[in-house]
Amino acid sequence: MRPPHFRIVKAAPRTWQVWLVVADGQWIIATETTATRAWAVAVTRLAERAPVMEVTA
Repeated sequence: MRPPHFRIVKAAPRTWQVWLVVADGQWIIATETTATRAWAVAVTRLAERAPVMEVTA
C-alpha cells in the first residue's frame, strides 16, 4: 500500500488541481490557474486544519 501523497493534475486548460490521496480515497484540496499556486493553496489549507501543538520542556 502506498503512503498518503499529493497528486497535481492539469484538469483543463489553465486549471490545475491538487489531490490528497490516501488508502481509503482521494480528495481535491485546491483548484487554481497554475500548478505552483494550487500547491501553495493546498499546503496552506492543510496547515490551517492542523491541530496546534504545545511544546513542553
